[in-house]
Amino acid sequence: MTDKEMIAMLDGWIEATYPFDRAKCGFNVAEHVYGEEYDPCCEEPAHAKLRAEAKKIKWDHSFRVLDWITRNHDQLMALRTRYRKFWKETTNARKASH
Repeated sequence: MTDKEMIAMLDGWIEATYPFDRAKCGFNVAEHVYGEEYDPCCEEPAHAKLRAEAKKIKWDHSFRVLDWITRNHDQLMALRTRYRKFWKETTNARKASH
């Protein structure tokens, strides 16, 4: 990942834009990774498979956001793409799926 791509990912995290936009349940893809450790967490029954797959991504409490995003970029994007029906369609999401 280039520096420019990393900055774009961090901006997405900070601004809650694709791929870190909020799903219909109110949580972004990364929050499904660590969400159950915090309150509130996603309890949407339809998201059970997403939460189960998300748990496989290691959550490190001492992480630096950019390092964690970079280390888990491919897995986060795969989840975001696989479960895109849980998100409102965005311009970036449409571009990424084509």
